[in-house]
Amino acid sequence: MTPDQRICFARNSRDALLMTDSQSLFLVMVLIYGTECFTWTNLHVIAFVSWFGTRWDWTRPGRWFGNRSGGLLAKPPLPLLGTTFLCQLWPVSVSPQGVFSNVSHAVDLPWRPDGPSWFIGFDEVDEIAADGRKVYINGRYFCQTFSNAVSSHLAEFLRSLVSLTESERVEAIMETLQARLDRDAIAQRQEALASCDLGVRLSSSTLFAIVFIGGPVAVSLVGWIRCWPYLLGAIIANMALAVAVFHTAYRELYPDQKGDRRTHIAVMLLNPLSAIRAHDTLARDLFARFHPLAVAHRLCDEKTYRDFARRLLRDLRHPILSVWSERTGPAEQAERWFRERNLAAVEAFLKSTQVTPHQLLAPDPPVDETCRSYCPRCGCQFVVEQGQCDPCGGLPLVGWKQRDLSDTR
Repeated sequence: MTPDQRICFARNSRDALLMTDSQSLFLVMVLIYGTECFTWTNLHVIAFVSWFGTRWDWTRPGRWFGNRSGGLLAKPPLPLLGTTFLCQLWPVSVSPQGVFSNVSHAVDLPWRPDGPSWFIGFDEVDEIAADGRKVYINGRYFCQTFSNAVSSHLAEFLRSLVSLTESERVEAIMETLQARLDRDAIAQRQEALASCDLGVRLSSSTLFAIVFIGGPVAVSLVGWIRCWPYLLGAIIANMALAVAVFHTAYRELYPDQKGDRRTHIAVMLLNPLSAIRAHDTLARDLFARFHPLAVAHRLCDEKTYRDFARRLLRDLRHPILSVWSERTGPAEQAERWFRERNLAAVEAFLKSTQVTPHQLLAPDPPVDETCRSYCPRCGCQFVVEQGQCDPCGGLPLVGWKQRDLSDTR
């Protein structure tokens, strides 16, 4: 190879490694869209995800990246097939005497989610307000949910308890717990989404195809200069269509959330990649007011439903022991009272779906003959006969020959 040929070869190799402006733009759009496929939310959230529209599974934030208060949640990237529903385990413990800004819920977690630790009696409450995803009592931050709708609903529920007597509060709390487990209401919500989401899916998918398939193909064939006016026009037209059908569907599903609807539309108009996720935005809060167990029964297959029910039931029966020294007696009583009422409602729901709680709580057989005990919460097995499970907050171990009376109900 002559020197001139070597120089020419080096230049061609360098040019092949350098990206053109259109390729750089496409890479930036892919990265921005990738961020739209993740959301950060608190650890009290349970997500139900279908990646291809055929099978539902449950997950929680932070399985790949998170901390003690929240985590990342991955969402399906294809708008035509994938769907994500978010549900919330209440971040507060409510009792007839007052409300505590924390709960024992830690489903599939080795720790309790971090959060404020404040108990206030209903006779001390002057004002309860929701500001975005946060709830304030007497002007002080009390708790946070994953959406404005959940915060507004929770604040409204707490306000309704202030003027009631203790006996009336017991009845109101139990009615609300039962309403969160209403299978018929969940089915109606799912049918309502099915009746109005087809246009949103199709418009979002068309916009996805233009941005990530049609656009790159057109640029590579005829060049950016010749096709950009047509490409821009197609994007604007389909974005306007996606926003229009989203507006109609969102108003039908969430008639009381005018502020959220305007915010979502403004974001979509400013960012076409958010318009591609219009169906994701539409479906996210569909079951926000319902208990995750009832949603799992509606969406998941029997095996997945039983797996989630087992983890939820273990969490309620054997909560992680608290290490908070600042907790007062009324706070502990409120947390225990609310957890016991949740447990009763969950067990009643399981029995109505032909699932026996005692069977779900049965431990796995010993891995080998050296295993003498297990943790009733996480199921880890130990070679000692007595001890405690440190990851579960020092929960006492149970031997296979012992009979855990709490699991026989």
